[in-house]
Amino acid sequence: MIQRELSAAIESKFGKGKAIIIIGPRQVGKTTLCKSILENKEHLFLDGDDPTVRNILTNPK
Repeated sequence: MIQRELSAAIESKFGKGKAIIIIGPRQVGKTTLCKSILENKEHLFLDGDDPTVRNILTNPK
């Protein structure tokens, strides 16, 4: 995998009590980047392309 310059910036934000949202065009490596950074960290990963996740976020109970 190509080492991304954003990796260090994203990793420096962990533990700050904030959500990290990565947006961009399709097929540029957002999910791959996230999964490589989160590999050994405790995290909650929500995939907005997953219809179940999208439904839960649209209609919270």
